[in-house]
Amino acid sequence: MRTLPSHRPSPVFRAVSFLLVLCAPLAAGAATRVVTSTSDNPALAGTLPYWLLNAADGDTIDCTPIAGQQIALTASLPATVRSYTLIGAGITIDGAGAHQAFQVAAGNMVIGNVTVHNAMSKGGDGGTGTRAAAVGWGAAARCMCTAALR
Repeated sequence: MRTLPSHRPSPVFRAVSFLLVLCAPLAAGAATRVVTSTSDNPALAGTLPYWLLNAADGDTIDCTPIAGQQIALTASLPATVRSYTLIGAGITIDGAGAHQAFQVAAGNMVIGNVTVHNAMSKGGDGGTGTRAAAVGWGAAARCMCTAALR
């Protein structure tokens, strides 16, 4: 009876395989969430507020279907608590002089090709507001600006 030689994987192969196993869940978990409506209703699937509340950590929120359009806020956008990438596709977020656009309570946001117009920025009461889209220093401040971030 003939015996086959024993082949053990090289240490490099084992290390690379181990890293692929560790990283696979990270890559598989991220998804692209598509904004299909300019409504600011957080209960309506497909709106920016809905995805800010419901997208998973690491997801991309893509506004391409509403490219160049405006989201008129009737309430502040919800504070984010996860890390997202937002593909703005030239949208404008209008805060109507009374509502906050982006608030990052936890995590990180990469925002691209978004204009924020007439929005409010308010830090925490007595706080520095360093996690808001613009520093509020504990008081409301009107933001009449174009923010072309990243």
